[in-house]
Amino acid sequence: MPVLIGTADVSPLGSRLFVRSGRVAHSHLCAFLLSLRSLRTRLHFFFHLPAAVMSRPPATSATAANANASSAPAASSPRVIVHRRRQFGGSAGGAGGGGGIVVSLVEHDLTLLRVDALVNAANALSFTAMDNGVSGALRRACAPADVVRKAKRWWDDEGVEHCDKKLPTTQAGVQPAAGALLARGVQHIIHAVGPTWTDYPIAEKTFGLVTPKIRRVIRRALQVAERVGARAVAVPAVSGGIFTHWKEGSDIKEREQRAARKAVLQAVFQFAEQRVAAESLNVSAEVSSSSAAAAANSSASATAPSSTLREILVCDLSARAKGAMHLFLEEWDALLAAHESKLAEP
Repeated sequence: MPVLIGTADVSPLGSRLFVRSGRVAHSHLCAFLLSLRSLRTRLHFFFHLPAAVMSRPPATSATAANANASSAPAASSPRVIVHRRRQFGGSAGGAGGGGGIVVSLVEHDLTLLRVDALVNAANALSFTAMDNGVSGALRRACAPADVVRKAKRWWDDEGVEHCDKKLPTTQAGVQPAAGALLARGVQHIIHAVGPTWTDYPIAEKTFGLVTPKIRRVIRRALQVAERVGARAVAVPAVSGGIFTHWKEGSDIKEREQRAARKAVLQAVFQFAEQRVAAESLNVSAEVSSSSAAAAANSSASATAPSSTLREILVCDLSARAKGAMHLFLEEWDALLAAHESKLAEP
């Protein structure tokens, strides 16, 4: 007997669901769904099948899927956003092209930057297989090379070179880049072992203990970049990530992240100013009319390695990407405003 649905007669011969051992026969289910799709626009009926089944789009063949994939535009790499830039010494208008050092504040994935050296927010044994955050991202970017627990070259404050797998806190050591990083032009990975906030109590005095150590390790990382002959180096928010404190109802995490970023910027600005001042002194000595002074400075410059570093990129991500670029921006503006105010004092 025909079954009446709405105003149309549909024979049950092609659309009846056969239940065999509790399972719906696939061929009959397909036929039934096809018949409903053809009638749905003309028959305003309600049926108890789930809406996801009723509205499911027709299957796409593998050939068509491959064609669509090949015709789709390739995803472009993320754009480097330069939020701030300041020239220290030299001539403005270039990335250190006219001498001096250019410091930029950029929003980008550190592992995708094309620079000579990348600074890693490292722990004492980085790289390790358990590294997360910046260190884990850099380790994965070195794939397929094995870069875990390799020896790092580092120099103490007397200039003596060491080579160890483990670095002390506030020290910076270098190992060669590998894998995708090396293919992108990165030559060196500089491990900067910053202090861990959670090793200290949640207290105001902790800021006075931790931030000087951050400045020290950043300064040492930049000195290492000079020693390996890097012209451009990228620096992340060392000690400004997951190992800050968290306390419910407190802003301690943001305050520590802000303090870490301020310390990074202070160290970078101070380093750039000192290098520019040193270069100015060398230039003055070269044009000095005193032959004795010129000879002394010439001898000193022959023994001291000249700096090739011309660009420092301070790097972070947006808050949406689990970074804190807004904190870097606020601290950058505050530091430069204080600097300009100091210069304007009589």
